[in-house]
Order: sequence, then structure tokens, then C-alpha cells
Amino acid sequence: MFILCRSHGYPRTFAEICSAANVTKREIGMYYKLMNQVLDAQYTAFERAKPSAFLQRWCTALDLPGWIPEAASKIYERADEMGIVQGKSPVSISAASIWLVIWSFNHRHGLGQIGFLVPEDTPVSSAAVPNVPMLAVSEGQITCDQRDVCKAASVVIATLTSVFKLLLPHLNTLVDG
Repeated sequence: MFILCRSHGYPRTFAEICSAANVTKREIGMYYKLMNQVLDAQYTAFERAKPSAFLQRWCTALDLPGWIPEAASKIYERADEMGIVQGKSPVSISAASIWLVIWSFNHRHGLGQIGFLVPEDTPVSSAAVPNVPMLAVSEGQITCDQRDVCKAASVVIATLTSVFKLLLPHLNTLVDG
């Protein structure tokens, strides 16, 4: 299923395939490796999935405004170019990018007052919520929270938090370019 989805332009994560097929991630990985050995390269060689495909699907599932996948995709690309997220899973980076966009939007007025400069030593809770003193929530906020993003992306909160912590100190550069 994983190979078929990817080869036909419908990228899915291992976690999504596991959920649909009711098998473990380990089993999917094992069969994926086996299929790579058995099948010709023409059947298994394909480009790595682009984060924008995941971002769009997850944001649609979360009923988020249409501009969020594009903003999250730009954050992902900039973070990747800057080397902030080296060694992290594209799925984790995508999920953290969505949460960073939502959190930033919900605090846009306060962040604007500080030039979107968040100190590198800003504490971030285990629930991926930064503790920035005197940073009020803006009116007209997006009600989706980090747990919703985790569920859509099939990542655990600790994973989202660890990547979010890497992105947050670079918020000014990531949102402004």
C-alpha cells in the first residue's frame, strides 16, 4: 500500500498505512524493505514525499484556514535550508510547522510588538506551549490545539514539542524570510 500510494502521487506516512491496514509500523517497514529487494527499481523508486502534500491534507482534516498549509510549508522549507531540523523526520517537521503557524497566529499582536523575536532560552512546556511573559492571545484565534495537530499527523506530543523547540528561537527568520 505504501509503495502504491507513493507511486501514484498519494503520499502517506507509515503511521497512516498502519492505521488503515491495522498492522504495526515494524511490519510495514519490514515488508517495504522486502518489496524493495523483490521488485525492480522502476516499481519502488520514487521521489521522497513533499511535505506540502502532508501539510495540505492534515490542515484540511483539521478544518484550518486555507493559508496555513502554505505558511507551514514555507516554514518547513526555510528551517530545512537553515539546517535547523537536520536529522528530524519530515512528518515531525511538518506537524511542528503547522503548530508554529497556529501558535504564532494566535499570538500575532504580542509577537508583532517584540518583532517576532523569541529568546532562545524561552521555556516550552511538554505540551509544546512556550512561556513568553506578557504575551497575550490575540482576538480571532484559531481553536485547533497541539493535540489536534499531533492526532492529524500521527505524532506524539513529545515529538512535536522537540521540533517546535528547535523552530521557535528562529521564528523571526522563519516567518519573515
